[in-house]
Amino acid sequence: MQPPPISRASIARHPLRRLGEAIAGVAVAALLAFGAGPSVSQPSLQPSLAQPSPVVAPSSGASILAPGPAAPAKPGPARVDAVEAELVADVAQAVPGEPFRIGLRLKHDPQWHTYWRNPGDSGLPTRFEPAGPARAQFGEITWPAPSRYAIGDLANYGYEGEIVLSRPVTLPADFESGSARFEVLAQWLVCRDVCIPGEAGLALQVPVGNEARPAAAATVGLFEASASSAPAPEAASTAGWWHDGERALLALPDGLDPRRAEFFPYFEGVVVPAAPQSLHADGVADAAGGEPRGAVLALRTAAPRGDTAAGMPTPAGGLLVAEGRSIELSLVPLADPPVTGMVVAVAEVTPAAPAATSTGQGGLLGRLAARAGAAFQSDSPAAVSGVATAPGVAAATSSAQTSARNGPGGGFLLALAGALLGGAILNLMPCVFPVIGLKILSFAQAAGGDARRARRHAASFSAGIVLSFVALAGVFLALRAAGTVAGWGFQMQSPVFVGAMALLFVLIALNLFGVFETGLSLTRLGGLQGGGGFSGAAASQGTLGGSFLAGVLAVLVATPCTAPFMGGAVGFTLATPAWQTLAVFVAIGIGMALPYLVLGWLPRLLAWLPRPGPWLGVFRQLLGFPMLATAAWLAWVLSLQAGADGLLHLLIAAVLLGFAAWSYGCLQRGSSGRGRTVAAAGMLAGLLALAGTAWQLTRIDALADAPVALATADSASSLPGIGAGSRIGPAGSPTGSAPTAAERVARGTEVQWEAWSSQRVAQALEQGRPVLVDFTAAWCITCQANKRLVLDRDAVQAAFAARQVVLLRADWTRRDAAISAELARFGRNGVPFYLYYSSAQQPPRILPELLTVDTVLAALDSPR
Repeated sequence: MQPPPISRASIARHPLRRLGEAIAGVAVAALLAFGAGPSVSQPSLQPSLAQPSPVVAPSSGASILAPGPAAPAKPGPARVDAVEAELVADVAQAVPGEPFRIGLRLKHDPQWHTYWRNPGDSGLPTRFEPAGPARAQFGEITWPAPSRYAIGDLANYGYEGEIVLSRPVTLPADFESGSARFEVLAQWLVCRDVCIPGEAGLALQVPVGNEARPAAAATVGLFEASASSAPAPEAASTAGWWHDGERALLALPDGLDPRRAEFFPYFEGVVVPAAPQSLHADGVADAAGGEPRGAVLALRTAAPRGDTAAGMPTPAGGLLVAEGRSIELSLVPLADPPVTGMVVAVAEVTPAAPAATSTGQGGLLGRLAARAGAAFQSDSPAAVSGVATAPGVAAATSSAQTSARNGPGGGFLLALAGALLGGAILNLMPCVFPVIGLKILSFAQAAGGDARRARRHAASFSAGIVLSFVALAGVFLALRAAGTVAGWGFQMQSPVFVGAMALLFVLIALNLFGVFETGLSLTRLGGLQGGGGFSGAAASQGTLGGSFLAGVLAVLVATPCTAPFMGGAVGFTLATPAWQTLAVFVAIGIGMALPYLVLGWLPRLLAWLPRPGPWLGVFRQLLGFPMLATAAWLAWVLSLQAGADGLLHLLIAAVLLGFAAWSYGCLQRGSSGRGRTVAAAGMLAGLLALAGTAWQLTRIDALADAPVALATADSASSLPGIGAGSRIGPAGSPTGSAPTAAERVARGTEVQWEAWSSQRVAQALEQGRPVLVDFTAAWCITCQANKRLVLDRDAVQAAFAARQVVLLRADWTRRDAAISAELARFGRNGVPFYLYYSSAQQPPRILPELLTVDTVLAALDSPR
């Protein structure tokens, strides 16, 4: 029987939401503390139990391989992280027309394990789909009996040590070649304290002759040991079951009266993996109502997933391990429970204790990492619907994961270089412009001041940047240790954080407009003094704390952007040791801070800036408008996350915050007597307005879980601003606003964007159509710029239409486990990211983060 389709565990309130709320809380707290400082500033299918027919490689020539792995396949063992993998055979020479076995040998490091066909509460089954000569017939995988590992209240089914997953294979009787080549892209998830998806392209050359010769005794022994613990097909049996409260009671087959037994279901959701299994003797009476006989195994059922009310899916089956024997059981529900009396349990089987640590073995880590974002093609067509994964996908995945595991060699040095250069280029990204404008203003002010003071402020600003990236690295590492795949800009997926940032930029704008000032004003970011003017002694009042907070704010608003060279560098951190992840993030921070350090330490460069004067006051007010523009953009992002109601709460919060700022400004400008009393009353009202602002943020949080029309496989609404002439929707079901007929005639095209899914990619490639995938998010300004300036251009859309390109959009505005997994498969964890599949035979082409019309057209013209 085939392994069940891989399903995804849903994560209701994601830890990133909580993290975003925490960051937002810090932002508001610091905002209040400093007055105005920049403080933040697969479907559950139930396959039939019938034995499927053998897999037959399509005929295309005597020695041509059937479609197989795209990653380079090499003979011999391959070492990947904690697993040694090898493609082996139980014969040294095969005979045409006679069956033999090939197998995937997995040797685990101590305390590490991979997973059985049903991994239990967490994990993913190992994939072993070999390809061989044309018309070679492959049987089903022989899965040895697994072990059960407990981690808290969860349990896994898997393997430690050295095992072989084997498949029988028969060459055509008329096979004439002297050898047969087999290849496989083996994939697995290996877990201990962390879970690491792994894969290897393996190859095996089997000599073919007129006489069969066995392989080495050690290899044959591995095959026999694995086969001996697997169920024999001829020993398959049927067991009746019935429901008793939270238990499912299995009446074991006649003649089977073991002293110890354990049941491993083939399907998820049948039993609670970690629950003890009790074996009861003499629990079943015969049909005539005689004395009890036989044995009953009591299991705790999981939540019902099938169509029966009894608490177990139909059909159901599994592996019964009893007295050293493995028996395949098909479970048949019994309408009338035949129990006449249960006696004391003979044996209670509980999961084995973890071999390593009480927190390891993958348990919850496997559930989050493997189900919610592991780079394992769990959402691929091959995993869900049996459609073969496009070879290019596998090739790109293998390449990305291999480069991410290169360790301290060339891959690490390239990642550091990319991080350093990408961090510097990040200053040119549009999302950083508002804060950079304030910093330029402070440098302009410093042009006529003390050079040592300029250096101190440049160093403080840089420290804020670098330490913020260190904090981000710590968050990434903590989430990765918890099994969650966090992406670049992840905090922007929290509506509360987005709302808090929008309010912060409104507050900065009000300060720049002169509505209020404080001892440490918002305009003192990085050394810019507040209220008292722009010259003389006031210029010396800028604080190092303001510069530091400006660096923090610059990082927070920079993360929605991904600069060139940064995508691969950040993606490198997905599967690297902690110190390498930290080094990459520090390199990004140093790269971003480098221009300011240069300006601070080379004062002669400041001579190019105009001298301080009255123009600075005008420029200060002018900078308020980019702040408002940033707040408007963040409000749009929040509307896509929390809907129109969420936007309404944000607008109310902005009005209340504005009133509080105005009240505070009145208190500052009040002199004495009645005017000061009125100002104090206004300030009290302002404090109430601040409380109302906080309450509005809590309302946004309450709306964060509500369904919002986004471009997903299930909901296909047109995204505002996604681009003129673009429609988002499932294949064949256009939705949202479409271009008018006049526009279509004018363009000569009718381009339709569809919601991304890996199934749709495979389907389009099978139809011979090229595919462009746009991984995007509403909070990613670079993504929006690429859409409007490149993807929505008439020339590009005409090229899409002429080549019949299937356009897929993977929207990551809100947390999406499938998109996270797809990004991770290619060694990325941020957007924008673009993939162009020219054909099923070619690996996808990765386009740069910053698109140009020429870049896209050149990709479309690439050979197929």
